[in-house]
Amino acid sequence: MSNQFQNPNSKPITPSPLPAGGGERVAAGPVRGFGIWDFRQRRRFGFSLVDLLVAATIIIVISSFVLAGFRSGQRTGELDLALKQIISGITEARNKSFSGQLLVNSSFPDGGYGISFDLTKNDQYELFAVLDLGREPLPSGIKKFNQIEFVSFFGTTQSVVAAPPPGAIWEDAGGLLEMIFVSPQEIIANPPTNGLGQPFQYVGGIIQHKKTGQQAYFYVSLVSGLVTGDTL
Repeated sequence: MSNQFQNPNSKPITPSPLPAGGGERVAAGPVRGFGIWDFRQRRRFGFSLVDLLVAATIIIVISSFVLAGFRSGQRTGELDLALKQIISGITEARNKSFSGQLLVNSSFPDGGYGISFDLTKNDQYELFAVLDLGREPLPSGIKKFNQIEFVSFFGTTQSVVAAPPPGAIWEDAGGLLEMIFVSPQEIIANPPTNGLGQPFQYVGGIIQHKKTGQQAYFYVSLVSGLVTGDTL
């Protein structure tokens, strides 16, 4: 009769032949009796406290690099966006003037349209119209920046820009810079000249991110009104 509790991992027992004189059979191999089988406990796989600490440390380090890269890219994007908005503001003033756009009172400003940058208000620019009695800010003409500031303004008397500001050909233009687009044939800068009284051919400035120190430049041709800008 077979033993229903036979260990499947044990070797089959081969009975030895009966002795000539009779007697009991003796097993040829070792006998593993019921109740003393070789039950091997399965090792339970898991994570120790050290494993968890190492994994957590790796995750924290990787996350810090990813977060730093994300913030750096975000701040670079803020600088690029501000530069585009400055170029857009200058272009808007130029296009309003060159296209003869009227004010809300259906009149055209005799002095054209302009844009102003001021280091005493170095986080914004202002669009305005030049009237007989002075200037008039345009509705929604003030653009403010959160993390971007103007740090310097420049002008050059050279007819060809060999290098962007603040290169060797550029001279300091003080703390206030204005560009007034009277007509396609007349673009006025304030200040209009350098310290020697020579008229500027181009004027522009430098902006900077307050946290990263990253900078960008822009400048305008006082002959064509073309605007140029890029990061430094």
